[in-house]
Order: sequence, then structure tokens, then C-alpha cells
Amino acid sequence: MSLLKSTLPTVAKLGLAGASICAIAWAFVVYQPDATVRSSQADILDLNFIKLSNTARFSKSLEQLGHDEPQTFLINGNMVNFSVNYSRKHPHQLAREYQDEFVYQGLNTRVWPLDSTFESQPDMIVDSLTGGVVPLSSTPNSVALGGVLTAAGASNRNELEAISADPGAKKESLLRGHQAIQMNWDPSARRSTVTATWSDEKFDYTKMVFIDQTEDKNAIVPSCPDCRVVSRVRSMNIDSDYDSKIFSGPRSLPALTDYYRREMTQRGWVESEASVTFNMMRPYINYEGSEAVMIQFVKGRRFLSITGFPGEAGENVIHTTISD
Repeated sequence: MSLLKSTLPTVAKLGLAGASICAIAWAFVVYQPDATVRSSQADILDLNFIKLSNTARFSKSLEQLGHDEPQTFLINGNMVNFSVNYSRKHPHQLAREYQDEFVYQGLNTRVWPLDSTFESQPDMIVDSLTGGVVPLSSTPNSVALGGVLTAAGASNRNELEAISADPGAKKESLLRGHQAIQMNWDPSARRSTVTATWSDEKFDYTKMVFIDQTEDKNAIVPSCPDCRVVSRVRSMNIDSDYDSKIFSGPRSLPALTDYYRREMTQRGWVESEASVTFNMMRPYINYEGSEAVMIQFVKGRRFLSITGFPGEAGENVIHTTISD
């Protein structure tokens, strides 16, 4: 099981990083005739005669533990969720309570002590690779829990061994889902913040490495000339208009700035007064990160921010964000 074992830390980091960029599980939605999406009000999770998916059971666990409504995003075409909870209890106590709920929902086989390791608890790696959520790290004021799902849907040690024994298997194609929880204690507020991130069971890790393609020029915010799409994060929540893209390309930052100023103006966007004033004054102001370029546009209730900065290998990076 060495191949899968070596994969877990990478996946765990991706899952935990998803708390800041955002990562989701299965979202129950109802599609409307006008193609919009809204959260389903039916409590279908309580229909005990339905066999629930792993991610549905994880979502149900969070609901029972008091988490808020999940926020749903598309990240490079992968659907991800994140949800937050707050508690007066310390992360060490919460970690036991969360795992107890995971055992009840059939995700974990047992509650694993925070000092458990894959070396000291060989069965813990089976839990972690078959949809369980186990301790990954623990400090005096924080706890990280996580786990993954295999593409083949392995549910026991023998099935995991068979996957690991395949010499042609690639790490990126072995996995199709992840669940991660980060718990942090704030001594001054005497409160824990718990951030949960999880994907659905169709998560494609190869999409998270690099999207080597050109964005559709008819998109609301087109890709810059000769640029590649690095990532895209789009909110799936009906009450949110968040859409963020990162491009990378060889052209200079002034050339890219001029392109977006012309292109977005032609599409009906107006550069904000604050953006015009800032760009008039910036040659006379020295500040950290002054090599970056920034433009802001408005259109109705929408707000568009475009930031450019030097990247790697001589390329420049453009980060665009639409919000309402």
C-alpha cells in the first residue's frame, strides 16, 4: 500500500488548502426550468432506506455537528464545498466528537487518538483511504483531520492492496475524492474555528495541476493574449456572483493592462473612480508590491478586479475576480 500511503499527505494538503481557496462534496440541488440552481429543501438524507454515498454521509455528519450551510464552488471544473463551525470546545475535544459522529455515520471504523500515526496504527491508513476522516496532525492549539476516496471505490485492505500493486497506476488517477477538517483554537477569544472542505466523488486531481488551454474569448472576462488558464474558481450558490480566474502568459504587464482596459470597456464595464485615481497616483508612490498592476471595473451591481504581477520563467500572471 506504499503508493497510496505516499499519496495521502499530498491529498491532505490539497484538501486543507481548499479551506482557503475553497474544496466540496456532494451538493443536493434542484435544477429549475430556467437553468438556475437552488438548494434542495427536502431532507432526503433522512430517508434511511436510501444507501448514501460517502460524501453524503460526510455532509450529514457536518450538519449534525452544527456546521453552517455549505458554500459550493467549481475549481477547475471540480465541484467542491466548504463549511464553517464555531465552538467553545478545544480542538482536541472536538476531534474526538467529530470522529464519534463519523463512526456513527459509517465513515470511520473507530475514533483514532490524536497521537496515532500510520506506523503505529496500520488500520488507520485503511480508514483514511476508504472515506474515513482520521487525524493527520495535532498541535497544542490545532488539529487536522482528513481522508480520501479511491477511483475504484476501495472499501477494505485487500482492495487497497490490489490497487497499490498495479505498477502502471498513476497517483493522480487513483483518487476521486477528499475530505478535510482544520480545527484552530483562538486563546484570546476562547473559541475554536472548524473549517471543513470536501469534494464530490468525481474529483479529478489532474485538473488541479495546470489547465493548458485558452479561455473562451466570449467569456465575461476573456483570457489575455497568448495566456494559459492556470485555475478557475466559480461559486455555484445562487445568491453569489463570485468568479475568479488566474492566467499566465509572456506579454508585459503594461500590455496586458492596456488589453483589459480596452476589452472590458468595449464590453460595457466602466473603470471605477478609485481605480482611475490610484493609477494616476501610483507612479509617485513607493510601496511593497509596486510592480503589480491593478484595475477595477463596475457594471451594474457587479464588481471586477484585475491584478497583474510577475510570475515564474519570465511570464506574468493575471488574476481576475468578479463579485457582486
